[in-house]
Amino acid sequence: MLPRGSTSRHEPLGVTKADLRSRLPALDYVKAAAIVAVALTHAVPGFFDEGMTDIALLALLLTGFHVPAFLFVSGLLSRAETPIGWPRVAERLGRILPPYVVATTIAWMLGLVIFPTPRKFVFTIVTGATFGHFYFVPIMVFCFVLLPLLSRLTAPLLILTAVTLMGLAEAMWMTPGWRLAEMFFWQIRNPVLQFHVGHFVLGIIASRYRSRLTRAFAGHAPTLGIATGVGLLGFVWLAGAHPLFAAHPLARTTYTLTVIAFITALTSNRPAPAAVRFLSDATLTIYLYHWFAYLAFMPLLGPMPLGLRMLLLTSVGLGFGTLVAMAGRRLLGSRSRLLLGS
Repeated sequence: MLPRGSTSRHEPLGVTKADLRSRLPALDYVKAAAIVAVALTHAVPGFFDEGMTDIALLALLLTGFHVPAFLFVSGLLSRAETPIGWPRVAERLGRILPPYVVATTIAWMLGLVIFPTPRKFVFTIVTGATFGHFYFVPIMVFCFVLLPLLSRLTAPLLILTAVTLMGLAEAMWMTPGWRLAEMFFWQIRNPVLQFHVGHFVLGIIASRYRSRLTRAFAGHAPTLGIATGVGLLGFVWLAGAHPLFAAHPLARTTYTLTVIAFITALTSNRPAPAAVRFLSDATLTIYLYHWFAYLAFMPLLGPMPLGLRMLLLTSVGLGFGTLVAMAGRRLLGSRSRLLLGS
């Protein structure tokens, strides 16, 4: 699923006319939708607890396209159409690791995470154990490290790799004995079981077929919009009626690609609104910092309907992440991207 628009490299750094022409509008919408979905997911009470209600589980399944979408977009923007060397990998790691370390340091200074030993410090950094959702950064690092290999594979070999990874993910999902560990902590970090690498590879595949996909969306956007809209309704029914089937890697991946295709089909070639572009540029910052606001705000919440709780927490999380990004840009200037991620 390739967003229509320019095929230039997507660089979320400024808002000049040249920058706007170089952006892929649908990617801004996809990234903005994904970061909102992250905030919505983390606003669900009893996150992954055994006592989760059916409606809470449905909310998690419907908002769970976020990390797969980020991985897909990262693969798409990796410029892996030609062989990538280690200097390029180091450049990409330099975009995500410093903000990650800064956020972890702030959590430590606030007493939200403890490093009693150097070994514990290394373990926390390597596994993203500061907060549960920080696992995404080590997963991204792992995907970037694979770029020198993946960028040298032909398109057919990449497709074979994605199919193989999906087969392994389904096998692990259906046969717990095939998993590397039984603990949820490790399962969510398993790049094969969760198809993390597979989503990244799918993004690279999309970049290889960029021109064909662009023509397809440009010529058949209404049809694709209707088809993907029907597909989304089908997943909503599946998630509500058969949540265990909807949770399978194949079902979740199909859902993620359908969401991306649906957004792409509805996106015009005009630049996205400023608010959407801001969310797109600030995704890493919001991802790293929204949970700080949740921890402060959740004790103030009493019993309330799930929808209202999700709306309140999501507003707080996105608002706080936005403030961090805006304050960083104002106080740190160009260093904000290095230290805060946007």
